[in-house]
Amino acid sequence: TLAEYSADYVASLNDGLASGDFKILSTDNRTIGLNEYPAYVVTLGDDTTGERNYYALIVVDGVAYEFGVFYFEDQEAQALADFDNVVLTFEVK
Repeated sequence: TLAEYSADYVASLNDGLASGDFKILSTDNRTIGLNEYPAYVVTLGDDTTGERNYYALIVVDGVAYEFGVFYFEDQEAQALADFDNVVLTFEVK
């Protein structure tokens, strides 16, 4: 399920969180794709470098999918707009 997958994903981030390489900046729920699949979103960041990672996790028919984009903080608006254009077209057939 999406709840199990997202919980496992966040738990797997513990090594990076413990080492201080990045921190979780936000989590959220949204929809992805043509069929508006429920998604769990995690945004990771490094305040020193300004690096950001945005991951959207979905589960469709028992299969987990992960979409992500890497960008720098000053590129956020364009990176997330481009990401939305790409995931808008996603569909499981």
